Amino acid sequence: MSNRDVIAPENLACPPGPRRRIRTDGMVIEAMKAGFSTLQPVWVEGHLAQLCELRRLVGGDLDKPIILAVIGQRFFATATGEPFSYSEALKGEGGAGRSRLTNIESISQATGIPRESVRRKVNEMVAEGWLEKGARGALMVTAKAVVDLAPATEAGYRMLEDVFEALANALTISGRLKIEINPGR
Repeated sequence: MSNRDVIAPENLACPPGPRRRIRTDGMVIEAMKAGFSTLQPVWVEGHLAQLCELRRLVGGDLDKPIILAVIGQRFFATATGEPFSYSEALKGEGGAGRSRLTNIESISQATGIPRESVRRKVNEMVAEGWLEKGARGALMVTAKAVVDLAPATEAGYRMLEDVFEALANALTISGRLKIEINPGR
């Protein structure tokens, strides 16, 4: 049995040290296409819920979560510190020792949002307490942003759970995936 056949609870955790990655070799894409009429609505419904929640939380300006996402992704992509949990992020306890390499220019280049618009929105989010500016304009998402935007993050988690459940069911029924459930682990 290969690692693409089994998803066990220990594979879902993110323990300290090297992260394990399960390769699906296109299996998810194939399942989404084959089960389009049942899986696509789950995917879209989850995205809509998250986008609507984000829009509400940022006063209708969806460029702000895009900017926050770029900063957050670069923060995690350049990670050098210990892994941390969502609860630690909500308390502002995660992220020590991680690099913060994003500035206004790089956000503009990555997103296509004009530099001046990025600058203005970044300044608004600094005033809101969602971003901090460091040396040479480096930006970091604050714990306040994590807390204030938690409803959208949690809508994203619900979407992931719903999509995972729908995909797991479709792949299990088709015989492409075997899931071992170990309650209490």
